[in-house]
Amino acid sequence: MSDIGRQRSLRGQLLLYVLPPLFLLWGINVYWAYRSLDDAVTRAHDRTLLASARIIGDRVRLENERIRVDVPWVALDPVELDTRGRMYYQVLDDQGDFVSGFDDFPKPPAHAPRTRFYPALVSFRDDLYLGENLRVAAFFQPVVDNNGTGKIALVQVGETMQVRQALFKELLVGTLWRQGLLVLSGVAMILLAIHAALRPFSMLRRTLFGHARAGKRRRIDAAAVPLEIRPLAREINNYIKRLDGLHQRQRRFLADASHQLRTPLSVTMARVDHALEQNEPAHWYAALSDVRNTTRDTVRLTNQLLTLARADRGGEADKQGWQVVDLNQLVRQVCLEYSARAVGRQIDLGFEPAGGPVQVEGDMTLLHEMLANLVDNAVRYSRDGGVITVRVKSLPEGQMVQVEDDGPGIPEEKRGRVFERFYRLTPGDGQGSGLGLGIVRDVLKLHDGSISLTSGENGKGLCVSLVLPAAMLQS
Repeated sequence: MSDIGRQRSLRGQLLLYVLPPLFLLWGINVYWAYRSLDDAVTRAHDRTLLASARIIGDRVRLENERIRVDVPWVALDPVELDTRGRMYYQVLDDQGDFVSGFDDFPKPPAHAPRTRFYPALVSFRDDLYLGENLRVAAFFQPVVDNNGTGKIALVQVGETMQVRQALFKELLVGTLWRQGLLVLSGVAMILLAIHAALRPFSMLRRTLFGHARAGKRRRIDAAAVPLEIRPLAREINNYIKRLDGLHQRQRRFLADASHQLRTPLSVTMARVDHALEQNEPAHWYAALSDVRNTTRDTVRLTNQLLTLARADRGGEADKQGWQVVDLNQLVRQVCLEYSARAVGRQIDLGFEPAGGPVQVEGDMTLLHEMLANLVDNAVRYSRDGGVITVRVKSLPEGQMVQVEDDGPGIPEEKRGRVFERFYRLTPGDGQGSGLGLGIVRDVLKLHDGSISLTSGENGKGLCVSLVLPAAMLQS
């Protein structure tokens, strides 16, 4: 069976839980109604049958030591008046000789069972006579003449089953109709109750799809839905909030990318067009050199934009993929990557590791990009022949990384703005994109870290200090 075939609606599942037990109970009730009606009809007709037999028994007398009986018409009235049934009777003396009635009427068995309703002297049985099913009542009637001589007569009265069966059928059909209507009414009430109970879900669906078609994402009023659905409404609101954040980040990323990439690409195209108009190799070489530098900066800018997008997305991402990172090793790797650029400008790029492992837990790629942006800023803005020192420390409040240089530094009144995207201390200087410290801030926020900017040694340059929480499990 396919997945679609296995899927059921909530309404269908509720009906599956409610209706089968309801119909099972109805079936049990029908069975007991059948038994009760059959018992009631049997008792009622047996009582009438016994009354007829008693009337006949009361007319039995003893004359000249022989049993005689005059059967009145009233004894056969109860059924004979109904054309659907007939009554038969028989009276035998104590020797088993025929006295009155139908001489071939079946005799009672030797040990006929007593009915639990009429246990004294009377027995009821089902029998067959003239091809018809009968209900027979039999009892022994004692008779005494005037001389005190006594004998016992056997009185049997039989009734065909048509009248009983017709009454039983009539009562059973009426009972089933009433119970059927009751069950159908119950099913209708259950359907209405389920529809009313599921109405909040329909409201949620209409709200969500209506807003989606209208291009809106409005929150659901959790207080307006039942208590059982409020957790779902809150989760939907949280999802809408995360979705809004994702769309905002996407729009911001596209705006940042289009804003920052348009200019270098236009400059590159213009430089290439100009070079194609020249005939001297020196112009071509100069144009290729400019294109290489612009391409390198564009690649760096693209990587920074992707890092920002990943840091934004990481806030919603699962942190199970994080790993324990040794800052000593990671910072050493970053310093080695920038050592060639530092040597090219005669910058003393030094690394001071901590005495032991300094471990944090996080995204290795984002942490690497964050540290690379710090070192890149230090190398980019430091003076030729300057000194840059990168330190790793383990402190009680967390694991620290410091990047200190003796460059121009950042005025104290502007240190709060350098974390804004695309902010530059000197607009139009052509260096950097203004994203470096913004990346550092976003990655630190994702890793629950902090950053501070202070002046370097002797009030010169800039000292950037990062603090990250220590790893919970030290490897």
